[in-house]
Amino acid sequence: MELEADVVIRVLVVDDNAVIRRGIVALLTDLDDIQVAGEAGDGEQAIRAAGELEPDVVLLDVRMPGMNGVEAAGKLSENTRVMMLTYTDEQDQVLAAIRNGASGYLVHGQFEADDLADRIRQLAAGDTVLSPAIVGTVFEALQKTSGSGDVTTSGPASLTRREREIMHLISQGQTNTQIAERFVLSEKTVKNHVHRIYSKLGASNRAQATAVWLGTSASS
Repeated sequence: MELEADVVIRVLVVDDNAVIRRGIVALLTDLDDIQVAGEAGDGEQAIRAAGELEPDVVLLDVRMPGMNGVEAAGKLSENTRVMMLTYTDEQDQVLAAIRNGASGYLVHGQFEADDLADRIRQLAAGDTVLSPAIVGTVFEALQKTSGSGDVTTSGPASLTRREREIMHLISQGQTNTQIAERFVLSEKTVKNHVHRIYSKLGASNRAQATAVWLGTSASS
């Protein structure tokens, strides 16, 4: 899914380290299609600022005093796209953030500075954005908790041809409505397909399903 050419993406930058915040803001300054709407130093400030500023994307650190980023992601993701932008790549933190609604997870040092704007554009357009190492982390964790090692009844290999087609579109950020239009199906039918895909992949949301799907695609 692509944004219209004249759409400006409003971004809220959240990190308790002012130096890191300023560095991120500096990377985004002077871009025609991205505007830094504001900054915050912890989760509670982020929630208040998001309510006032209505950003399209929140860049959110994980470890902060008071309410941390993982906690804040739950509330923030109700109204905006959330991307964790952090030095933390510990499995429990990654999974908690995704379960709380984060649609992106980037680890400092695992992407080029010039790529940040592109990642923000992808997230705002509906894509799931994950650092390569994070895809492997989520895939490994979901494999451990899937409850079955039989690839004929679970895992990406168990998906039907139509389910694989739908999962491919989900990984590209397509909504159920767009998928229904693509295949000339009802939204209810697509939703049923999506629920079966989640069950087979051991996932509970689009971000988790995409991590499993992309992890498998990358290793195949």
